Amino acid sequence: MELSVATSEDHAADLYAWLSEDRAVTRGATFSPPVPIDEGTLGGGFEWLNFAVSSGFSLAGLITSLASYRLARRQSTGQAPDVTIHCQTIVITVGDDVQETLRRVDEALGDLAGPGE
Repeated sequence: MELSVATSEDHAADLYAWLSEDRAVTRGATFSPPVPIDEGTLGGGFEWLNFAVSSGFSLAGLITSLASYRLARRQSTGQAPDVTIHCQTIVITVGDDVQETLRRVDEALGDLAGPGE
């Protein structure tokens, strides 16, 4: 499955480094360094990290790492950066509650696959 993660350009390189060091992410996903998002897409000031994820377990590891990154930044700076997952027409904001984010991703990707798939 291919998907993209968007975050502000202020946090993209740091998030990339964070994910690169997380074995749960690197074991089941390949991803590229951040690239600027077209200004018309999200209003500018954001960057994409593009992923190819091999399984649902890999996706769960990625989401857990994204939420952990947000929590670590909130603890160190007082603010958690916005992080969104984009897969085809689906956009999901990564929140502080990992289980809730996992539930929303599972539901959204199930809707994307269609009934009975």
